[in-house]
Amino acid sequence: MTTQEFSVPDKKMGELKTQNGREVLFNASANSAATGNDGLTGQLFNAGLGLPSDFNAESKGKIALIKRGGDLTFQVKVENAVAAGVAGVIIYNHEDSPGPLSFNVSGDIKIPVGGITKSSGAALLTDVVAENKTVTLNVKELKNLTSSNIIATKAPEKGGSNEIMHVSAHYDSVPFSPGANDNGTGTAAALELARVFKDYKLDKELRFVFVGAEEIGLVGSKHYVDKLSADEVKRSIANYNMDMVATAWDKATVLYTNTVDGKPNLVTTTANEVAKLIKTPSTLFLFQRGSSDHVDFHRVGIPAANFIWREPVTNNLEPYYHTPDDVLKYVSSAKLKEVANIVGASVYSLIRKK
Repeated sequence: MTTQEFSVPDKKMGELKTQNGREVLFNASANSAATGNDGLTGQLFNAGLGLPSDFNAESKGKIALIKRGGDLTFQVKVENAVAAGVAGVIIYNHEDSPGPLSFNVSGDIKIPVGGITKSSGAALLTDVVAENKTVTLNVKELKNLTSSNIIATKAPEKGGSNEIMHVSAHYDSVPFSPGANDNGTGTAAALELARVFKDYKLDKELRFVFVGAEEIGLVGSKHYVDKLSADEVKRSIANYNMDMVATAWDKATVLYTNTVDGKPNLVTTTANEVAKLIKTPSTLFLFQRGSSDHVDFHRVGIPAANFIWREPVTNNLEPYYHTPDDVLKYVSSAKLKEVANIVGASVYSLIRKK
């Protein structure tokens, strides 16, 4: 087993607490200013929709609480608040969502800025603004960050070929999401397949690639592929990538085999043949889609596909995607087993010792 460490971009992490110590889910904007170590403590000011007329002399020096919506963009809302002399900006959603509002603003923003949920905004208006209480807003800038890829390799038996099979899954999640399906399930399936293949006699090299930093732009898989030599790329026969492979959402009834160009390749063809052979209960559907770790394998000419459950026709992902509701409760062991069987049997059919 080997580990590849690589750099990831700097990021902002935010924390919001009320005067009584209750934590409010808060998402700091990328261009938000950082606060000191003790954070920014101050009174909240109800700034409505963030119109210039929503601010007055009393808003100066306070933390503006602004509602999303109206005709103003996030950028203009923040600029109006800055012009009014506020010390910070919190924008709350205008519709229900399990996770805090995420938005970015451009330019040199010199105050802390971020988003919260609709329900959190309503609670702050009732429990903090109306009571003239304070909140503490803390935004930290994290620099010199790294992540890692973990690669477990099984060499071919003596006399086997020098071809390489890559099985991948990312192990990171997004802020405020536990990541049970995205992508604890893909990671779990890859781990189980690694355990199963450990004692098999294989004719080709098998690599299980556990990828970091997928959620911030496929950074880990790009690093892994870029580190492959030209000879390794030439010897690579396929990449099976598993991402969100066990949702319990009842509308996600089709297993999509996503390819970057939407065309069938060795991965999708073999998976369909195996699915028929082992009589899996679900339909496989070829779909053109990137947005996961198969992208960079495809970029260098390695046949690759991503396995993921979606709702047919709409192509929708589960409603728990990237939310605090991505928990084990909404994971299907049956779907996890089905994908592991398809991928495992497909890989074995291509690299087994004959």
